[in-house]
Amino acid sequence: MSVRLSIVLSLGILGCIAFFSSANAGSHSTIDLRELNAQNSSFVWQPNSNGLARYQLVLPNEGIQEAIRYGDASSLFYMSARTDKGLSLVRENTGHLDISVSPKTNTVVYSKAVSERLTYKIGGQVINDEAKPLFGLSYRKVIGNQSLDKFNASYYSNNLDILWSRSILSDMEDFETFWTFAKQRDQLSAGWGYRWFDVVDGHDVLAESSLNGKSAAIAAQIETKIGVLKTYFGGQFDFSHEEVTLLLGGTWDLKRELSLSISKSATILSANAQSLKSVRRDMLPSYWRSYVKYK
Repeated sequence: MSVRLSIVLSLGILGCIAFFSSANAGSHSTIDLRELNAQNSSFVWQPNSNGLARYQLVLPNEGIQEAIRYGDASSLFYMSARTDKGLSLVRENTGHLDISVSPKTNTVVYSKAVSERLTYKIGGQVINDEAKPLFGLSYRKVIGNQSLDKFNASYYSNNLDILWSRSILSDMEDFETFWTFAKQRDQLSAGWGYRWFDVVDGHDVLAESSLNGKSAAIAAQIETKIGVLKTYFGGQFDFSHEEVTLLLGGTWDLKRELSLSISKSATILSANAQSLKSVRRDMLPSYWRSYVKYK
């Protein structure tokens, strides 16, 4: 394990060099109401997260003046006109470095968006104390007002892995549906999953049924976020082998462009699809608190 860890750390250092040498300003920018007030006009703002945007807010000038006068921007949020512009893609200006550690596989990957649709990935993977370079591409396409297709291709150790996923947000925005298909080391698998948002005290629940070769399985996990830590806990039952696998892991978003993931086992297919949780109407207040200032 020490050899594998040293290799992972070495790859991480190389990734950090590439990451910090190319980092730019984040895709989000803080809105200064005093600067907007000087313009003496309404302001249109469309927040984005994870390369996705949807709702647009129009901030009235009189509301901006009132927020500055009373030192409280909460009333301005409710005065703003909100419009559903439909799901759209946004290019992330910064690269992202992800370090992933699991019992069988350790990975270091640096990804950078070429456009709002296309992202390249470069890094390394460690399997059984042997490091191999990894190259990949990710392509996204909006297929409806609340639907997204994502295609991932990764090449390493003479293997080409492919993952296609479709994410569909429900009309009430209380759950999302996933369709996934993957080819990993000549093994075909398919999955159908649901994620229910804020089921209990802000916890999400992800459930999936899947086929992996001739094996059928069902899985469920509880997901929660505490500060910069996102964790999940659950289990998967394989009907063919009559085995139960523990699903346990977490991801630390150390900064906007750097994350560390640790897992007990391989993740289920639906967990690899891009979630549309960030474009729900219920997320607007948190974006407002994070990116609007008046002092």
